[in-house]
Amino acid sequence: MIKKNSSWSSVILLTLLYVVNFADRTILNILFTPIKEEFLLSDFELAFLSSTSFTFFYATLGIILGRYADRYKRTILIAIGAIIWSIATLLIGFADSFLFIAICRICVGIGQSFFFPSAISLLSEIVSSERRGAVMGFFSTAIAIGIGISFIIGGAIVSESGWRTVMIIAGLPGIILGAITFFASEPERNNISAGNKINLRNSWNEYKKHKLIFIHSIGYGFFAVSSTSINVWLPTYFQRVFALSVKDSAILVGSMVLFVGVPAIILSGMASDFARRKFRGGRMYLSSYLAALSIIFWLIMLMSSNYYVQLIALPILVLTGFSWYGAAISDIVEIVPISIVAFASGVYIFFVTLFNSAISPLVYGYMNDLLFKIYPNGEGIRLTLFLSPISAFIGAVLLFYGSKKMNLQQSQNNISN
Repeated sequence: MIKKNSSWSSVILLTLLYVVNFADRTILNILFTPIKEEFLLSDFELAFLSSTSFTFFYATLGIILGRYADRYKRTILIAIGAIIWSIATLLIGFADSFLFIAICRICVGIGQSFFFPSAISLLSEIVSSERRGAVMGFFSTAIAIGIGISFIIGGAIVSESGWRTVMIIAGLPGIILGAITFFASEPERNNISAGNKINLRNSWNEYKKHKLIFIHSIGYGFFAVSSTSINVWLPTYFQRVFALSVKDSAILVGSMVLFVGVPAIILSGMASDFARRKFRGGRMYLSSYLAALSIIFWLIMLMSSNYYVQLIALPILVLTGFSWYGAAISDIVEIVPISIVAFASGVYIFFVTLFNSAISPLVYGYMNDLLFKIYPNGEGIRLTLFLSPISAFIGAVLLFYGSKKMNLQQSQNNISN
């Protein structure tokens, strides 16, 4: 599973950093209510702070830094990024205005843009292709762990010490892990001359040769809109529709993400490897069915006013919404050559975050504000969330098409050989 010239220590360190990465990225979501009340913000402004404010730099710099990660020492890039985003997260605890929080969130995006391309480039070299889905699945459990822990612990702290204390505590682990990463080793490059002149045009020209990667990235981008709305809007949904407290809604969603999302990511990573062994497009094929299944449970949840129906539908929704991460990352390495894996990972992040963190939160927030004028009892957010099954449907169609195209390419290659 792990190649001989590396060790599990690298995988574990990267996974821990990814946990902190997602914890710091999403912790603001459970604090919507107290921040909204203190600074008198609209849902549109909350959405801007939560996602959109850090997305532009996170997505665009990820492409540029991805190319640097293909040439320079990745552990240094990761360490710098971790310290930047962690300090920015901590400083939000001292915010005195909307603008101060927005600037800090922009810095979070800048810091986090260092991480993903470098981490995927490292993992692609230390993980064998046969078990890549399983190991990438293990790495991707950090998403659910980070969200789950931040929601559960943050929800408990906010009720006792306030939202500012939550942000200060959230920023500390990344500073420590970033310092450790400065001294971490990484495997020797294969067929790459580290330190060569960075040429984004050459990388982009090589990337464009693999048109399937566009379908892959956009398909997962739409699926990500649906799954990301679980952690962005469901805590607020339960507060407004079912009158749960900030603490109770955070613990409910956080525990579901932690205890359902983590095993879902691990098992789906192994399942994606099995599907890949059956045919080359197996991972996207599996993800297309997960997206389709999530549509059913979104509709069950949103069309019922019974709280116990929500509790039945929520874990299945989390399961489907968190089961595609390992497959998505693994297929990047399958589609593009190793020399541009980090660059392609940066482009993948650009598309996914453009959809789920730049555009969709503002659309959801705007619709919430608009519908609140008509449905002040909280039903407006329920109607807004119908956007999630719609985006999952588009993602399912694109991923299914991508899997078929990937299989066709394999057949053509077999014939030519």
